[in-house]
Amino acid sequence: MSDPIILYPCAILGLVLCGCYLLKNRKDWDQVKMPVLLGLLLKGSGFVTGCLLMASVFIPELRVKLSNVEMYVLISGLAVVYVSIQGIYRDVFRRSKPNEENGVRNTPQT
Repeated sequence: MSDPIILYPCAILGLVLCGCYLLKNRKDWDQVKMPVLLGLLLKGSGFVTGCLLMASVFIPELRVKLSNVEMYVLISGLAVVYVSIQGIYRDVFRRSKPNEENGVRNTPQT
């Protein structure tokens, strides 16, 4: 991921997300958690790379510049497979309560 077309947007978005998290925690007096910060950096990187991968379908010049993104293609494929399996399970195999079929849940009356 040393390619500047990927590195700089990933770093900028990751730092912006971490800054927002730090400001939120400072406002709410919450403790800052390092795993959350690292997760935000990775999520920012995944978001930028995913957007670039989608754009490369329509922009051939961008496809040539994105040569070292096989890992993100694998992760994207796994995400699509996971969401598909989750949807198939929910729609075909999971038993639903009678009221859940119409989008109504049983909530206690207070």
